[in-house]
Amino acid sequence: MTVRILWVAASLLFACPLAAVDPATRLYYQATGSLASDFDNDGSVGFTDFLAFTERFGAVVGEASYDVRFDLDSNGLIDFDDFLLFAEAFGNSSAPPQTTPDLALYVLDPGTSSIDVYNLKNHLAQGFLPFRNPGSMKVSADHERLYVNEQFGLFVLNDAHEVVYSVPGTSSGQLVLNKDETLAYAGEVGNDLIRVIDLIAQAAVDTIVVGNRPGKMAISPNGRWLYSANVSDISVVDLNQNAEVLRIDIDGSLNAIVIAPTGDRAYYSVVNRTTVGVIDTGTNAIIGEIQLEGEDVNDMKLSADGTRLLVNTSTSLVELDVARNLVVRSLMMAEGTSTLGITPDGLFAYIGSLEPLIFEPSVAVIDLSAWRLLGRIKGFTFPQEIAFRRTSFTPTEGDVALSLP
Repeated sequence: MTVRILWVAASLLFACPLAAVDPATRLYYQATGSLASDFDNDGSVGFTDFLAFTERFGAVVGEASYDVRFDLDSNGLIDFDDFLLFAEAFGNSSAPPQTTPDLALYVLDPGTSSIDVYNLKNHLAQGFLPFRNPGSMKVSADHERLYVNEQFGLFVLNDAHEVVYSVPGTSSGQLVLNKDETLAYAGEVGNDLIRVIDLIAQAAVDTIVVGNRPGKMAISPNGRWLYSANVSDISVVDLNQNAEVLRIDIDGSLNAIVIAPTGDRAYYSVVNRTTVGVIDTGTNAIIGEIQLEGEDVNDMKLSADGTRLLVNTSTSLVELDVARNLVVRSLMMAEGTSTLGITPDGLFAYIGSLEPLIFEPSVAVIDLSAWRLLGRIKGFTFPQEIAFRRTSFTPTEGDVALSLP
């Protein structure tokens, strides 16, 4: 509960000034440790960084020359203490984190009622997509379309971020696509139902009544079953009939639900009990729960091979071995977390978080191989959902796209 209060407070604090600011100046990446002084993001702390620092030396928060990136101790003043930190880091270098192929990061931020687009290779803001209370988004498997569910319906955008078509709706709930992307399922929280949208006909074709306030959803690998995490139960929907066939009672408040690639297990997170539950999808019986540390637990994602489950707790990223239902490792990096995204190559995690001590909303960047915090992308209000879209292909890859997990 404390984490949720911190998120609300941070959202109120940052929402007003951010809504009208150009993302090109609002969003920026800051590495951790010595590379926080790598202001030009070229992988080393050198003379160009020194020149940039001297231009802003003496600036105070609120002045036009003040840039938070150069306030290394975050005290609101770029002063001699910051210079000492810079001097200590001078000369250090490291290969900047990159993913191959090039990826754009999409961050759905209801605090600015928008989706920010950020280039992960050069750490530059790439676009700002305004919506009306956006609730969820999905990138197509070929990376050519973006599906956004917002207050007035589903919007489908091409890779140039132009609206291809829209389907009217009344609620900005969660969104999930079937495997061949011919159907979309959009939650309507206030109506306790899921709207079925035919993406070929570009129209809503059915509704499915489910439990109270449907949230995140997952579809089984065979496309037959949809699981909806409601407030305190899970609806099991037969997509052949578009009807709920079972409701699984859960002791606690739900957040996320994911299904293993094999289809035999579903995992759900219980926020207020800081646990991850396991369902046998053959019987739809709860077969176990994994207790985690922290005040709460929220978003989670499975690795591509399904052997590891990455989970956000109130302060940490936790990795679970799903074969043994055991915690493998944990990385503390925040005072609160929201959403979690894993790059398609499985090498990096991007986590909506509140930065420790200063409680500033950001997206933390985690190297999953080295299991360390690389840095933070700052300037957000409330990162609620994260997605990735591939922006370039090598000549040998032709038209084959890397599928998102």
